[in-house]
Amino acid sequence: MNVLIYILKEDAELQGIMTKKYLQLLLQLFKLHPKNAILVKAVFNVLLVMAEDAKTRPLLGLPVLNVIRSQVSLRQRDSSVIVESFRVLEVLCQTEKVSELLVEGGFLSAVVLPELLTNTEEAVVQQCGIKILLATANHLFPNMKSEEQAYQWLKVIFLAMSRHIANVQIQISCCKVLVKLLENKPEVFPWIGEDANLRQDPIHTLCLGVILMHEKNPELFIAACKAI
Repeated sequence: MNVLIYILKEDAELQGIMTKKYLQLLLQLFKLHPKNAILVKAVFNVLLVMAEDAKTRPLLGLPVLNVIRSQVSLRQRDSSVIVESFRVLEVLCQTEKVSELLVEGGFLSAVVLPELLTNTEEAVVQQCGIKILLATANHLFPNMKSEEQAYQWLKVIFLAMSRHIANVQIQISCCKVLVKLLENKPEVFPWIGEDANLRQDPIHTLCLGVILMHEKNPELFIAACKAI
């Protein structure tokens, strides 16, 4: 697997060939060695390189989503595997079809949401997870019927911003997601504030704080201002 990663990085055409001819063979390794963390991470890294081919990326969609779902359920305490699976998922979300699958199949609420709520200290999981949320927000938020789920996504944004205040990329993605959430689900406004008895979180102060902390970053400045 490690040798294959180097070969694929040097040959973009081969990435597409691998997806068309050998995807199922690669996915079999997850079934044969589900608990071998080193091998599982290596296969995810191969899939990550293969996903860079935009033409064949949609072919990875559903089969890889199913593998990630099973691996996340197996490895709730092994963040290193979750990190690699979320890296793959972030790239796959660049395809519209995969974004729709994540929402329609309940993958976001069943897999990504619980992981972001529990694995709050792992910066890469949070960064990839928030970017996944951002890529799927236009499908997720307008069709979300549950107010409780909207509250949980707001909590995800708050936890990511508060735990990783120095991480510029997380802050940018969180501010952008927050804008989309507020635009589509205005019922979350009462949960922004400083009264814990009302289940409020002070996201507004975090938006102000990142402007002060990262004042020389124009993208973050703009994103935070839009959120405010």
